[in-house]
Amino acid sequence: MKFAATRHLALLAFAGSRWAAQKRLRRLLDAGLVRAWVPRLDGENIYTLAPRGVRLLEVPTADGFQWPIPRGLDGRLDHLLAINDVRLALALGIERGGGQLLWWRSDWELRGRFRERLVPDAVFAVRWTPTERVFALEVDNASRSQKGFLRKVVQYTAIEARAGGLCGVSEFRSLFVGRDPLWLERYRLAARESRCTWLVWFATLESLERGIDRRIWIAPDGSALSLRELVFLPYRKEGLVAESASAYMTLPSSGGSDIPR
Repeated sequence: MKFAATRHLALLAFAGSRWAAQKRLRRLLDAGLVRAWVPRLDGENIYTLAPRGVRLLEVPTADGFQWPIPRGLDGRLDHLLAINDVRLALALGIERGGGQLLWWRSDWELRGRFRERLVPDAVFAVRWTPTERVFALEVDNASRSQKGFLRKVVQYTAIEARAGGLCGVSEFRSLFVGRDPLWLERYRLAARESRCTWLVWFATLESLERGIDRRIWIAPDGSALSLRELVFLPYRKEGLVAESASAYMTLPSSGGSDIPR
């Protein structure tokens, strides 16, 4: 994930216990395997791999995977952490629901690989046997810009209308996650009033973290589906996932894993 807050690591490896995560992270920090950053005195630590940690983890792979070693905190750190919040909520929820997160690429990986005017915050694939679907993710952390959202509406509508797809994916379904429920509703209504053909579903980060088994994804017209139902909902035309998943698993990586490790 490039950057991980204490809460992320607690969820991933310590059943949500921040105390247990902090205890282990102190040992890793003392051993020189991770770096710790303190962006705010009233906030939690942010961790990245240190060069020594990368050397310990390094395993040659067919896709050229390389662990990222940030030299400092990213200027878009809050946004990147929000993407990671969504990623974990989806990964853990999908696993509990009997599905599988096949691969994931965040925007910082996509920008190094594709020369696109529009790069999603993430592209990922989900499998609920026997069906697989690819999703493009947009995360609104605190932008609160209806103008910026409408610009995305125009861009995604144009992408869906053209041949060639987005970031190497020929077909996908769009998810839009926001922290602020009031602004998220504004975006949904703006999408409805624009009468766009962009296939997008909206959900709050809070609803994701409570569980993805419910119908929390709301379309511009107000209809609601669960993520599992979105996976089984057919594309406008079929034939995507086997090809796109194979392509993502074999292309060289720019610093992150195709499969959650």
